[in-house]
Amino acid sequence: MKANNENFPWLNQYETDGISNDLEYSEGSLYKILEESADRFKNNIALEYFGKEISYEELLNQIRVCAKALKSVNVSAGERVIICMPNTPEAVIMFYAVNAVGAVACMVHPLSAEGEIETYLNETEAKIAFTVDFCYKKFQNIKEKTKLQEIITASVAVSMPITTTVLYWAFKGHKKNKISEVIGKETISWESFLKRGRNEQDYIAETVGSDEAVILFSGGTTGKPKGILLSHLNFNALLPQIKEMFHFTAQDSILGILPLFHGFGLGVCTHYALSIGAKIHLIPQFSLKIFEDMLKTRKPSVIVGVPTLYEAFIHCSGLENVDLSFITTVVSGGDTLTPDLKRKVDRFLSDHNSTAVIREGYGLTECVSSCAVTPITNHKEGSIGIPFPGMEMKICDVKTKAEVAFGEEGEICISGPTVMTGYLNGESETKKTLQRHSDGKIWLHTGDLGKMDKDGYIYFTLRIKRIIITSGYNVYPGAIEEILNSHPGVESSVVVGVCDPYKQQRVKAVIVLKKGVKENDVLESIKQLCKRNVAQYALPSEYEFKQQLPKTLIGKIDYRTLEGTGVTNAE
Repeated sequence: MKANNENFPWLNQYETDGISNDLEYSEGSLYKILEESADRFKNNIALEYFGKEISYEELLNQIRVCAKALKSVNVSAGERVIICMPNTPEAVIMFYAVNAVGAVACMVHPLSAEGEIETYLNETEAKIAFTVDFCYKKFQNIKEKTKLQEIITASVAVSMPITTTVLYWAFKGHKKNKISEVIGKETISWESFLKRGRNEQDYIAETVGSDEAVILFSGGTTGKPKGILLSHLNFNALLPQIKEMFHFTAQDSILGILPLFHGFGLGVCTHYALSIGAKIHLIPQFSLKIFEDMLKTRKPSVIVGVPTLYEAFIHCSGLENVDLSFITTVVSGGDTLTPDLKRKVDRFLSDHNSTAVIREGYGLTECVSSCAVTPITNHKEGSIGIPFPGMEMKICDVKTKAEVAFGEEGEICISGPTVMTGYLNGESETKKTLQRHSDGKIWLHTGDLGKMDKDGYIYFTLRIKRIIITSGYNVYPGAIEEILNSHPGVESSVVVGVCDPYKQQRVKAVIVLKKGVKENDVLESIKQLCKRNVAQYALPSEYEFKQQLPKTLIGKIDYRTLEGTGVTNAE
C-alpha cells in the first residue's frame, strides 16, 4: 500500500499510535510458524486445559506424532480432513498435524446437524474425520452417503487432569457415548489412532503461502453454507497485523473461548497466540461459572469474545470484589458492539482496577477474522475502527461499484493479503464476492453497508444480505427457509431475527401452511425436520403461523414487520 494519507486517511492514526504499515509476511506453512515458535519458546506453556499444562516443546512433539499417524492412514498433501471438535488440546494438535502433512483442515461446528455435516463431507470429499465423542454417531449415520472412510474420536476429557476427568464422567459422561478403543472398522479412538504412526518417518510436506490450508464454513452472499478457502498466507499475514494493532507478547495469556471453527478463534486466539509464545487457556464450552473461575484462578491478560460474552461478563456476581488488574486487552468481534454495552464494559473493567478498554473488531471469515479495529487512542463512538496495516478498505456505490465520498453510505469493500482465495465449489459466487476494480486490485464485497469519515474511521450501518447473528454465530435465513419449505405441509416461510437481551438476536420462523393443513398437526414434525437439518445454535426458538406473509408497498416481504411480531409456539 502506498503511504498516501489523502487516499488512506487512517495512516494519520497509525502515526499517532506508532503503527507500522511496512509489513513482511511468512510464505511458509502454519505448521512451520508453530515449529519456529516452539524452538524459541520451548519451555513456555502453550496450552492450559483445566489445570493441565502443555509446553511448546511437548505440543510440537505431539503434533509430530499425530502427523505421522495421519501419514499412516495415507492422508496426502491437498487432501481435506474434517475437524469437528470444541476447544481441546487434541483439536489444536490435529489442526497443526493436518497442516504439517500438507492436507487441508476443514473446521466444523460440533453442533452442526447431520444434514449439514453430510453437505460438508460431500463438498470437501473428505475421507477422514476427527470428531468429539458425542458427535460421532452423526458421522456414522451419514457415512454411506459420503466418501468418508474413517472416523477418529476423542472425548473433551482426554487431556483433563485425572480428578477433573472423574468429575466429568460422573456429571456429564454418563450422558455421552463414551468411546471404546475401537468401534467398528471405521471408528477409532484418539489414543489408538496415535499409535498407528510409530513406524512412519517422513511426514512434513513442502508448502508455499498460496497453498490451501484451511476451509471454514459460513454463508456466502446467497445465504447458503459455503466453504471459505483460506491459504497459509491468509493466516500468516494476520500475524504482523495483529502484532502492530495489539502488541501481545510471549508473557501474555489469552482466554480461548472463541472456537477453533470460528475465524477469530482460529486466526487470532490460536494461531497468533502460538506464533508469539503466549499461553492459551482452552475452554471447550462456555459457561458463566467456568468463565468466572478462569478469571479468578488463571488470570488471563487477554480476553477476546462476542458481545454476548461481555453482556454476561458485566453481570457476573462472582466477580463483585475481584481485582481484574491483570486484564490488559479486551476485544469484541462477531457482532456489533453497542455504544451502551461498551460504556458498561469499560466501567466494569475500571471499577475492578483494569486499565483495559474494550476494543471492537470488524471482519468476515472471508478475510480470516478482523480486518479493522478501534485504535487504542482516539476512539470514536459508533465506529468499528480503522483498517489493519496492510489492509485497504473503501466504501463503494452498491450499483456502480465506484468509491463514494467520505460520509456517504455504500458497501464496505476490503482488499489485502488476508482476503480468501474463493469459495469451495462456488465459482459464480466467488466472482460476485471477489471483484477486480479499476485500480487492478481484487476487492472483497462484504455485503455490509457503511460509511467512512475523513479520518478513515469505518461506521457499519446494516447488512445488504440477509443474516442473523445469534451469540456471535452467523445464521443464514435462506438455508433454513429451504428446509422449512421442504415440509409437505408448508406453503412458504420466512426466517427472521428478533431482539434478544442476551443473544442479541434469536431465530424465528414465520410459516404459511398449505390449504387445509392445521398447525397442531404439523408443528412437531416441522420442529423435528429442523432439528435433523439445522445446527443447534441456528434452530428457530419460535414458530409462528400466518395466513399470509406481510408485504411492502412494492410487493416484497416486509421483514421489519415480521421481526416485531409477538411470540407464539416458543420452544
